[in-house]
Amino acid sequence: MTDPPNRLLFDRVLSLARADARIRAVILNGSRANPAAKPDRYQDWDLVVLVTEIAPFIRERSWLDALGARALVQTPDDMGDKVWPGQGRFAYLIQFLDGTRLDLTLLAAAEYLAGHIDSLSVVVLDKDGLLPPLPPPSDADHRPRPFSARGFAACCNEFWWVSVYVAKGLLRDELPYARLHLEGILRPELHRMLDAWIGARTGGARGAGKMGKALATALDAADWALYLATCAGPSQEAHWHALDACCALFAKAARAVAAAGRLRYPDEEEAGARVVIAGWRSA
Repeated sequence: MTDPPNRLLFDRVLSLARADARIRAVILNGSRANPAAKPDRYQDWDLVVLVTEIAPFIRERSWLDALGARALVQTPDDMGDKVWPGQGRFAYLIQFLDGTRLDLTLLAAAEYLAGHIDSLSVVVLDKDGLLPPLPPPSDADHRPRPFSARGFAACCNEFWWVSVYVAKGLLRDELPYARLHLEGILRPELHRMLDAWIGARTGGARGAGKMGKALATALDAADWALYLATCAGPSQEAHWHALDACCALFAKAARAVAAAGRLRYPDEEEAGARVVIAGWRSA
């Protein structure tokens, strides 16, 4: 478990848990449980709290006041059109005014034990000895998984299919349409391929990181520069440059992944998309 300078929020949760008989155990997850993670002031606290009954912690929420002054709270299990069904997990995502952040998940002990226990888990409180001995925390559950042949083909197909949508939006001068396809669909597929590429190069020891946050250190200087070129500025021309860079980097990564995994790269799909886009641009 990392030992960051400011543990006040963690200590408050632990103090609350020790004093409340309804709380039976607390497990630390996430980057603060990762011995390889570099601690900083922006890390969330990810805590699973095992309770005798979840509903009372939802009906009456004044217990949260002991944790600090809140700026924002989100309850993804009970917001918008989603209504908590009365069982299962319930999460409080809390941003505090002092800048600290807590992701607190309430869970019944039986449900926790019946499910998969994340490799980044550290037991910090167990009043009843309910929890089995856990191995030392590691990021084993969060390392890149090699593509299957179908998964690789689907990623390539989606990327090249949607690249044509981006071009169409730019040619129609519909920048929001083009931008949303570039960022909302192409970039996630690019990240998937980069994750697999980095994983193949490191024997699965590293990946792109959540939302690509490790790309700056996982890619070499030239590929990182090419990635930065995929981030478009406000002009239409800048979006064309970004699309070109995105296609170049995806193709490079995908060919390397195909070679490493003995997968078939769909050259004909890339060629077809490029022919269509080039034909439109030259018309």
